[in-house]
Amino acid sequence: MLAAQGITLTTHPSGGALDTLVRLIQETAASVDEVQHQLLDQAETASRTLDRITSGRDTVHHATTDGLL
Repeated sequence: MLAAQGITLTTHPSGGALDTLVRLIQETAASVDEVQHQLLDQAETASRTLDRITSGRDTVHHATTDGLL
């Protein structure tokens, strides 16, 4: 993708400082992507739960909710 944008990609000697830095950045980016995915899933679940509660359709806690927070 970067090469298509005119950015020249180079390789660094294996085990060198730049190679280590590149690997650390890649691993960190993958970890951040995973955390973002988990947060989005949890936000979607919370949104559905709150929607169900505010509309009075909470079957789990039906006796304790009247659709108001």
